[in-house]
Amino acid sequence: MSSRNDKGLLLLLGDAIGETQILLSKQLALFQAEIGSAVNQVARPLALFLMAALFVLIGLFVLLVAFVKGLALLIGSEAIASLIVGGAFAAVTLGLFAFGYRLMSLSNLEPMRTRRQLARDRDALRAR
Repeated sequence: MSSRNDKGLLLLLGDAIGETQILLSKQLALFQAEIGSAVNQVARPLALFLMAALFVLIGLFVLLVAFVKGLALLIGSEAIASLIVGGAFAAVTLGLFAFGYRLMSLSNLEPMRTRRQLARDRDALRAR
């Protein structure tokens, strides 16, 4: 009878190990999916930063010169025209930067679903 109890205990232990492996693999899959989602959430603000940088470069090398020359013809001073045009483009650039910075948050990188699922699993194991 003792060997039968030992076999039953070994079967239960094997089942527990198998269920633990399944649970851990599901938790890992959830964590990977959540990290992928967090990366996608960071990609949009990063794209906005890159767009802002591209906008600055294009504005500095093409549009700024054209606007400064055109405004200088109207007001008669290239220096004042340069200040006006440069200030306007700096304001637009700062606005894009602030918008992208506000969208990017470290809280978007936290694996909240994984944390909630681990808490549920812990509570379920404690209930047994």
